[in-house]
Amino acid sequence: MKTLGNLQIMKNTIITCTLIALVTLLFTTPNKLVAQTPMTKGVNVAQVGIGLGGWTTGYTTSETPVIILTYEKGIKDNFGPGNLSVGGSIAYKSGRIGGFDFGASDWTYTYLGIVGRASWHPHFVKSEKFDAYTGLSLGYYLINSDFESAYYGDLDFSEGGVELGIHIGGRYNFSEQFGAFAELGFGLGVLNVGVAYTF
Repeated sequence: MKTLGNLQIMKNTIITCTLIALVTLLFTTPNKLVAQTPMTKGVNVAQVGIGLGGWTTGYTTSETPVIILTYEKGIKDNFGPGNLSVGGSIAYKSGRIGGFDFGASDWTYTYLGIVGRASWHPHFVKSEKFDAYTGLSLGYYLINSDFESAYYGDLDFSEGGVELGIHIGGRYNFSEQFGAFAELGFGLGVLNVGVAYTF
């Protein structure tokens, strides 16, 4: 429990520092720059990736990587010294723990996250191909668990909750439509990597 408490304190500290940095940039940097990021108003980006690290039981016999689908749309240019986009993500992970009660019991679980997000794309990264961004997310996370036991029968439960998160990442466009991305943040995966499609 102490480890979970320290993780929550660290998470709240990072979120607070990110908010302070964003507000400072918005109100202290002259808003005279033109859009210098690939994410401009009207641009749509769809991403498919996998998440590394993040939530795990620590005893899993087998599990899938986190599968993440993300969509973003540019909605405002020159939002301070950067552009603003909004979108959402869906993340999924499943796993199995076997071998309880001398092999007579199994525990399987699925973890689903549905997240809304807003990202800020700063102008000071001057590139037509590279898009740096940071932002906030608010999502609902649901875990479904199924415990099958030869001694106790089947025990199922579900639990969910709302969580605030932050993210920071970058996307590199190899062409006008295709690219790759890497992103750090709180969620099912700590490091998310994958491919991006711009349209």
